[in-house]
Amino acid sequence: MKKLLLSFVLVIVALSSCSRTIVDPPEDKLTNAVDVYVAGKENNQVCYWKNTVKTNLVNGNNLEPISVYAENNDIYFLARSPYNPANPQNYDYYFWKNNSRQEVKQYLNIPASSYFSFQQFQVKNGDVYITGVIENLNPPTPMDKYEVCYWKNGVKTIVFKHNVQSIEVNLSIINSDFYMISHKYNTATAKFEHGYYKNSTYTSLTSQSSSFVGNGIFADSNDALLFYSDGASNSNNLKNLSNNALTTVPFEYRTFTLDQVSNAKYFVASTKYCKNTINNMTDFSNDPGNFKFITDIKFLNDNSYMIRQRDNNQGVAQKVFINGVESQSMADPNGKFVSLFVIEN
Repeated sequence: MKKLLLSFVLVIVALSSCSRTIVDPPEDKLTNAVDVYVAGKENNQVCYWKNTVKTNLVNGNNLEPISVYAENNDIYFLARSPYNPANPQNYDYYFWKNNSRQEVKQYLNIPASSYFSFQQFQVKNGDVYITGVIENLNPPTPMDKYEVCYWKNGVKTIVFKHNVQSIEVNLSIINSDFYMISHKYNTATAKFEHGYYKNSTYTSLTSQSSSFVGNGIFADSNDALLFYSDGASNSNNLKNLSNNALTTVPFEYRTFTLDQVSNAKYFVASTKYCKNTINNMTDFSNDPGNFKFITDIKFLNDNSYMIRQRDNNQGVAQKVFINGVESQSMADPNGKFVSLFVIEN
């Protein structure tokens, strides 16, 4: 998982290690004021930029940035330890609230000896939600060894238990209901199956495909939309869980996002996106500066905010674009942009 002021002018900020070109957005696109947050790192220090003004995170050296989020004047930031080839599956995760750092396992009171697979970090109405899989060191049965959970402000809720640790889960909070996509073992059929929970009620999705991969559940007005990949048909699908209406797009459109105000639907591939239908496409594959790869993208009031990356013989670099106009740039080895967040102020 926010429009710009009618007369909003981005201020030029000169930082020696981060080259930026700041321009005025087109006036015909502007109505409400937005704040644009960009998560990244510079000079090996995780940081975020709010409207191009940088804030370094306390105790944020030698970490990898993940995301930034703002709500009710609070700012949250998520990062992890760097890749370790000697232990490639093990990361330490940290989050900051208003630049005060917490280590995730300590925050959740997880013993250091327990297996823990971190999955998601979300904030909703001031509450912090974390999802993951945790090992029960003293399970009563083998099927109880791994617990698929979410934590709300550090308080754990077990959604289901399993005998395998490699379970990916995806949590969404829609109108105070909790949706969690996962796969689980069906003891009746002795097979793994795909499905989702709405609060404590489980719905099987085995009829979708044996190659089903759930990518997320999204709120569209009062409806919940399930976006999933179907390897059997080489497609991605958006299913309305209220009326079963289905929209299918080619397999390359692996990401789905909603305009946070207009509810326009966007399907995103590596170098292009389409709005509502596959025929309404914006393509960056021939970008003159070769900034064609979409790293992150958000839409608000039909305005677009995105990070696009160049990766060629000129080196790796990213740029932030607002309605197609460049607002920030960053190049290796100084640092990188990884994600963004926009909110009406």
